[in-house]
Amino acid sequence: MFFKMIRKNEFPLLILLFVVSIILNVLYLYNFYGVYYPIISGYDPYLLSTVTEWTHSPYIHSNSIFSHPGFSIIALPIAIINALVSFFVGSNCANFILSIILMFMYVTEVILLKRILEDYVGLNSFESVLLSVLFGFMAYVLLMSFTPDHFAFSQFFLILYIFLWTKRESSGLHKSSLFLPYIVVCGITITNGIKILLSLLFFKG
Repeated sequence: MFFKMIRKNEFPLLILLFVVSIILNVLYLYNFYGVYYPIISGYDPYLLSTVTEWTHSPYIHSNSIFSHPGFSIIALPIAIINALVSFFVGSNCANFILSIILMFMYVTEVILLKRILEDYVGLNSFESVLLSVLFGFMAYVLLMSFTPDHFAFSQFFLILYIFLWTKRESSGLHKSSLFLPYIVVCGITITNGIKILLSLLFFKG
């Protein structure tokens, strides 16, 4: 089922992205697993600590609730999965669970960007793949593919939202159908709403 969703010209890009993200995550976990989470949790310790102990999440009990009002809700399913896995394993598995999620989001967002460029912008296959690779291999984007931080979620959902917007016209859906996804993206980081509105100025409709 998964492979049917992937286009033929996307397989080399997909393999490349998976290999790179797996290598980076393995190196990250090998070098930093067991280190106290603020040192290895991106630009702040909030995501890893939220997945580890959701009830004490800084996204709920600090000023971060104003800039990331809905992120604690988005992180809740991950925290539940971590609690269940950790219960059976006997150790905190937040690092491993987040690594899997970060790899998935990294690969998916680059593939979605490629489809936006190819299907909506009108670039040919080579151009869309080339620009997607350049995006995926930017240092900041690569960094977010293995370090737990809320920006990785913002980046993924921003690209996903734009992708859904490009598909709205061909599917005949009304603009209001994307209101709930818009709320979700804004919940991760409040300024995401402004980013989406600015990006949609360059889109038709």
